[in-house]
Amino acid sequence: MFDKLIHLREDFRRDGLAAHFLVGSTLMRLVAKSIPGNILQIGYPMVCEEEFRACKKILKKTQDLDIEPGLVGHAIESHIKLLSGLVKPYPKASCSTFVPVSESMSQQVFKTNSHEVALKRGVSMIKLFKRLTRSTENEFDVALVDSTNLRDKNLIPKLKQFTESFLEAGARRVLICDSQGISGPSQIEEIFSHLKPFIDHLEFHPHNDNGNGMQNLKKAIEMGCKYAGTAFFNSGERNTMLDPRELLQSGIKINFLEKEFDAFYRAYCQKLPFAPERHSEMAFGKKLMVTGTCYRLFKQDSKIPIKFGFTSDRLIVSKLLNIDHKNVTSQMVRYGKKKLIEKKQITFSPKELKEALQDWGLNHETIQHYSKWK
Repeated sequence: MFDKLIHLREDFRRDGLAAHFLVGSTLMRLVAKSIPGNILQIGYPMVCEEEFRACKKILKKTQDLDIEPGLVGHAIESHIKLLSGLVKPYPKASCSTFVPVSESMSQQVFKTNSHEVALKRGVSMIKLFKRLTRSTENEFDVALVDSTNLRDKNLIPKLKQFTESFLEAGARRVLICDSQGISGPSQIEEIFSHLKPFIDHLEFHPHNDNGNGMQNLKKAIEMGCKYAGTAFFNSGERNTMLDPRELLQSGIKINFLEKEFDAFYRAYCQKLPFAPERHSEMAFGKKLMVTGTCYRLFKQDSKIPIKFGFTSDRLIVSKLLNIDHKNVTSQMVRYGKKKLIEKKQITFSPKELKEALQDWGLNHETIQHYSKWK
């Protein structure tokens, strides 16, 4: 049994990883009541107008609770401006973004192995957010994508540099992310030992792809980490996050009210056509990619099946429709997400996506024409 209380960043959020259109403000309020004193990631408001409106409703609906609602966005100026505008009326609300730290992810995202681009982007986004929220002092956190990729021989020095620079710029915490679920306890011990001076501002985001997720988290806690990422029902792409209830079963102390969660569970079951425990399995599975960031993380492996979902980006759409990435617009992507909501589906297959986009103006002849450009 661990004596100290571990604070959660519960990732049961409305950006498509949690059956977005089924989890409105009422259900999110029930989730929030079950984990008092923690962060509840409530959504990714930039994906489409419907999600933006839903995030506003959830912020208002949960403002009286003992919870910190969190919003997520890319490290892009327009996203940071939108995030800051949403949270300013709610002083308890926070925002977070993510930047690549490994060479392979930097190459995928910024087309360069140099970490300086990601470092400068992260620092500038932190300073922008802090400037925009100066009067309300909302908190801002940064996740380091692919923090455990030891194939990058300079990983440890970069983790130290990114962490120190982001904290100096005004970030509250830095998230160490085992994004691919490839780490083991000895590596987690090594990483956190090198980051010991920053331990009060570190959070660990485990994935359980290789079965080491819980042991990795325990090692991070032993090293002094007090903050952890979780997701009810292991919800999330690849279905590999740790459920908060698994932490309790493993002797990790967290704030969790079972009676409140049971009330949420009963209400959620009435919404879903299948058991909540099967959501990620049915929507994603461990060998399916929906999110562009995750697809890049696994180096755009053509053997990995992909589908269009609420967190898909232009890259995912271009692969599904077999058209040049340059011919996929943000408007096209947002329209596809609007159709997901209308049809109350969690994902679209390539065929379903083509059909959904037909009345937007992308007919089969256009798709075939673009395919010839590749």
